[in-house]
Amino acid sequence: MTKVDYELFVADPGDGYGVKFALRTEYNKQLVKSIKAMDWELSHRGWDNYENVWRFDINDYTVDELRRLGVDVPDLEICKQAAEAVSSEDSELPDDPFPVKGKLEVFA
Repeated sequence: MTKVDYELFVADPGDGYGVKFALRTEYNKQLVKSIKAMDWELSHRGWDNYENVWRFDINDYTVDELRRLGVDVPDLEICKQAAEAVSSEDSELPDDPFPVKGKLEVFA
């Protein structure tokens, strides 16, 4: 096993699909396999070459799958509030939980 640093945040990449989770990690082949195993229809996961992050829809499936990987994801409602704060100039999220930083334990 090895530990991989990660950072999870919400951001609007400006691609017209709205605010999404963004997960920045060190490269790890097993972690990439685990992410690619996620159901695309439910997560709309994708690699952003410009920002070097994985992007995911903000929904209950993605929250559960990221937690299964070991990411410390806040509750879905808090994630949705953070996404709303990012997409609205008038909205602010007190005690914004993002970015979330930590280490994932993955097989080498």
